Amino acid sequence: MTVGPRPGGALPTALVGLGAVAAAWPVRPLAMAPGAGINGDVVVAHVSGMLAGYGAIVLVALMSRWPVIEQAVGVDQLARWHARGGRLVLVLIVTHAGAAVVVWARLRGLDAGSAAIEVVRMPGVAAAVLALVLLLTVAGASIRRARQKLRYETWHGIHLLSYVAVAAAFVHQLAGPDLAGHRAVQVGWSLLYTAVFALVVHYRLLVPVRAAMRHRFRVASVVAEGAGTVSITVGGDRLE
Repeated sequence: MTVGPRPGGALPTALVGLGAVAAAWPVRPLAMAPGAGINGDVVVAHVSGMLAGYGAIVLVALMSRWPVIEQAVGVDQLARWHARGGRLVLVLIVTHAGAAVVVWARLRGLDAGSAAIEVVRMPGVAAAVLALVLLLTVAGASIRRARQKLRYETWHGIHLLSYVAVAAAFVHQLAGPDLAGHRAVQVGWSLLYTAVFALVVHYRLLVPVRAAMRHRFRVASVVAEGAGTVSITVGGDRLE
């Protein structure tokens, strides 16, 4: 059964929007490199990078199974937001990487290839490259045609790489010019990531394990309802 958007979904949407504005607002265009100047490519590089970092953690929060979000929005709607947001974050990451290389090439008078090599050697950028490769892998596996050919367990295992990608990107963000040297911003950004990952560990790992141990869940019956459709009834102890 597909559940439509709930009335309470407007508040989470507004909060996410305000967070995006806050994430992009403190961007300092001159921070990327001395003499960069306020150019469009510099602004694009910084704004897209900050929004990508913020968007990634929002995606993790959407699927954290936090009851506050699920009850306000609904699981189906959260899944749709997660899918659309994933595509947007990937575009922002690619935009950020491309703009950063363009800026560095202009500043150093290099061709794109040489500039890309120098950028990758900067502190924390190797972690960002790892994050991009992992996210592209997840995106490729999530394409409808590819997903139809994969077992669910295989697709889910690949999708878990997203958490590794977000963690690697976080390392890059702390070393980046928008956060490096700004202790208060670094602490606030770190607390945001820590809080969201704590939600994931609690609601996606600890709560299910605790419930399984308490109620001793087991499959009570499996009934074939029709072509490609199966009903599974789960029983357990003290379910009341």
